Amino acid sequence: MIFPVAYALVDEETNDSWKWFLQQFQENVQDPRQRKLYVISDRHAGILHAMNNLEAWKEPHAHHRFCLRHVRSNFASKFKNVTLKRMCWLIGSTTQEPKYERLMRELETTNKAASWYLKQIDKTKWTLLYDRGMRRWGNLMSQQRSPAKLLTSCFPCAAPAVDTNGSTLFLIFPPKHPFTTFFFLNIPF
Repeated sequence: MIFPVAYALVDEETNDSWKWFLQQFQENVQDPRQRKLYVISDRHAGILHAMNNLEAWKEPHAHHRFCLRHVRSNFASKFKNVTLKRMCWLIGSTTQEPKYERLMRELETTNKAASWYLKQIDKTKWTLLYDRGMRRWGNLMSQQRSPAKLLTSCFPCAAPAVDTNGSTLFLIFPPKHPFTTFFFLNIPF
């Protein structure tokens, strides 16, 4: 089960704001006896930057994996083909090496550029098969829909429009409100 445990309202989603958020989480929320953290997120540049530049968030202290739904969504925006989109999901979700290899060969035959695109993403970060040690416990996505309902019920000042994409939730506040972005970190229990 995944629960929301921390959030921050910031002016905008940047490298610095993600770095600040992850530092605050590590200092104020993480149990010092907890040795490792596991994060599944979209591949937002700010998250990647923070995870790669903060020692406490590098392996072996933390393990970062990519949300397959976001990998597929980004893939589909470049390769507008339903069959390729489906193949991307099958490749990322299989747990059988022969099936993975067969699907990758099929993708290479069907569209070399699409195959090259997926090969540029570290397969240990987005595929279930190569997720060493099963860091994602079978979870392929970073987000469940229910936290958005929880959030809007707790923060009625937020407009009803909540975009539940990836590891961030964007809230639209009244124009005079200084905060516009909600960071959301899911921790499996």
